[in-house]
Amino acid sequence: MKHRIRRIAFWLCLIVAVAAGGFVIKDQYEVRKEQQRAQELSRAAQAKKEEEPSAPKEETPAVYRSPINFDELRRINSETVGWLVIPNTNIDAPMVQTGDNETYLTKAFSGEYSKNGAIYLDYESTGDFTGKNIIIYGHNRKNGLMFQELTKFKDQEFFEANRSFVIYTPTEEIHLRTIACYEGPADAQKRRTKFETEEAFQQYLDEMTAPCAFRQLPAQTKQVFTLITCDYGGNDYRTYLWAVRDDEAQQP
Repeated sequence: MKHRIRRIAFWLCLIVAVAAGGFVIKDQYEVRKEQQRAQELSRAAQAKKEEEPSAPKEETPAVYRSPINFDELRRINSETVGWLVIPNTNIDAPMVQTGDNETYLTKAFSGEYSKNGAIYLDYESTGDFTGKNIIIYGHNRKNGLMFQELTKFKDQEFFEANRSFVIYTPTEEIHLRTIACYEGPADAQKRRTKFETEEAFQQYLDEMTAPCAFRQLPAQTKQVFTLITCDYGGNDYRTYLWAVRDDEAQQP
């Protein structure tokens, strides 16, 4: 009887070990696949555009030419709206926007099914980045992908050493400066995008960032960028990173 129990225990342990190994291999494959996707997108984004015919020199304002090849990216995904780069993290990727907040939870930028999803704008934010609250989502994947490294900003030392990041669009470069970061429960108020008055917007920004002990609010700002990802610090928690345009931010 004891021998039989030992055999059963042995086979159960073996099955568990094989299953665990399978999950590890699958996770590593997923990471490699996502890294390959990222490299392909980076090459597409940096691909040289065809040179425009030279025109007679005139005293005209300089025309912005994005370093990102959005024509190529939009051939891959017509819902491309920008490219997000956050220094000292692995966040360097295109952003999309569609008519809901569910599609890109399980859809990669390429259109393939993916548990990693894509980085995307809230469907109620303005796709041209002119609205009051520009909300950007990405998964917090335990394998380090997508917005996982957004959680680094909860650490005050990292936050203060990495205040600047940028969003590239077809028409401008949006240079941003972080003003607050914290983890907390999911809250529908965080994705509010419309405000009746400037005073209401300033009050909202003050209230939303209040839980951050090291926040650095500007005296006045016209809009805010809210980056959101899941957080495992509590039940249904999120990490919230807030930023404003660099020219509106007051230096600490």
